[in-house]
Amino acid sequence: MAHEMAIMKKNELFKKLDEKVLKKFLDLGNVVDIPKDEVFVVEMSKDDRIALILAGTVKLEVMISTSNVPIEFGPGELAGLIQYFQDAEPVASFTATAMTDVRLLVWKAADWRKICEADFTVGYPVVYYIAKTLIHRVQQWQMNALNNVSWGIE
Repeated sequence: MAHEMAIMKKNELFKKLDEKVLKKFLDLGNVVDIPKDEVFVVEMSKDDRIALILAGTVKLEVMISTSNVPIEFGPGELAGLIQYFQDAEPVASFTATAMTDVRLLVWKAADWRKICEADFTVGYPVVYYIAKTLIHRVQQWQMNALNNVSWGIE
């Protein structure tokens, strides 16, 4: 678990949490291996997971948008953060495909909520990080879409 802890500490969120809290998160996660080219999250399907990429590259796409411009993530990045705010019948907000063999540390979003609700000093930075990250990713998708639109100018 030393490798998983080292990757967690590379992420901005986990850098801010103390060792006891990191250990709680680590203990609740499960390591999952995904082979290259496997689609392991399908947008609008039931999904209550948050995942930290430990190794490999993952492509996230929002298929219902007209642009369908993906963002690729590697080790130390989190996927599924919106699930933190969903409770009953959560659904995936993106499609995820393994671009290489991928190793993930996966949690149930409810486990994150339990940790955060037990201690405000943990909960506040987690929610702040999630909101900031989601806003940034929406901006990335929008900019990618604008940069990939054919404006009829050659």
